Amino acid sequence: MANKGFKNSYIDRKKLSSSLKTLMTQRKELEEFLKDLL
Repeated sequence: MANKGFKNSYIDRKKLSSSLKTLMTQRKELEEFLKDLL
């Protein structure tokens, strides 16, 4: 039971780091887009 919970939290951490990378990339693209607008 505890092992299953550990696995789930590990997967969530992986998901979190990958979505964080995606977010940072999107933020950079958004900043470039805003620079072009101004």
